[in-house]
Amino acid sequence: MCRVINVSVRVFFVLLFLMGLVACGGGGDDGPQDRIRVIQQNPGTELTELPAKVSVSFKTETIEGKPVPNLTLDEFEFFEDGSRISVTESQSRIIPEESEFVYSTLLLLDFSDSVALNFLEDLKQGAASFIEQVLPPGTEQTLSKELAVATFDGREDILVVTQGLDSEFMRNRELLMQVVLGLSIENDLERDGSTNFYGAVQKGIAMLGARLEANQKLDPTKLVAGSLVIFTDGTDQAARVTEATAVRAVQESKDNLTVFTIGLGGEINPDLLRTIGRDGFQQAGDLGELVNTFAQTAQLVVDETNSFYKLEYCSPKRSGQSHELIIVANREGERGELVVQFSAESFTSGCFL
Repeated sequence: MCRVINVSVRVFFVLLFLMGLVACGGGGDDGPQDRIRVIQQNPGTELTELPAKVSVSFKTETIEGKPVPNLTLDEFEFFEDGSRISVTESQSRIIPEESEFVYSTLLLLDFSDSVALNFLEDLKQGAASFIEQVLPPGTEQTLSKELAVATFDGREDILVVTQGLDSEFMRNRELLMQVVLGLSIENDLERDGSTNFYGAVQKGIAMLGARLEANQKLDPTKLVAGSLVIFTDGTDQAARVTEATAVRAVQESKDNLTVFTIGLGGEINPDLLRTIGRDGFQQAGDLGELVNTFAQTAQLVVDETNSFYKLEYCSPKRSGQSHELIIVANREGERGELVVQFSAESFTSGCFL
């Protein structure tokens, strides 16, 4: 009798389990997973323009903070007050931020004696490949990307290699590559062979942060962001700035500034470089890997650049101060959304993009 009861109980629980699977839609969730973050840029700026245009700038990244680049219009959905926005009727479009966007990159190179006296030519080749990838042809025409290159050794300050030219941050990749490939330590009578790595991190973040602020003040309507990329083959020796100060400078930098690090050889501290390179760390085991490592880091910067977007559309709303726009990004089974509020007061017909 007991055996019959046990079998009945087992059958009962199996039935409950199967009913649970059916209620949940099967043995697993095949729907999109919320693993993308859609982050509004320049929050607080005006989103609307008469007669009925709505514009939102945003960035897409994974929940781990890695960029989600090159999304197309068909990978987005848009909802206004809960109703899907028709792409054709609203003239919706997702545009890269070429005309409304300035992305600034600072490449900071270790020029201490361990580098400058042993593999300077390899470093220059790696830096040139980085420039070639980050500044694509036509950059001067779009005015959307700019790059500065600076060096550091044991001295207190970093040294911008384009000093004496029109600008520290340049869009002319051929000229910048020419300057980098011509770098030499022969006539630098003030050089210091030590390594002020922590100070370079602090100075680099300050320099790039100031550039982003200047670009924003120049045109408050533009979206500005940037990346700091730091190369070193060792650890700090100069002790001008503490490790804690360098790490704090990274942690306190603004969200529109990303930091990457490149390390070469066995004398680096990978854990520290991962901490400072909060958005990416690449390690070259030897000189033969150096150029490729610079190229890989350049791709990270390019992906970061291409993860910024702008939605523009003509709203069908004609009044009301509080409307809700939801932007949903979808890629390969992963999704994320951004919710913003806008006013449609005084909206009328006649909107064209």
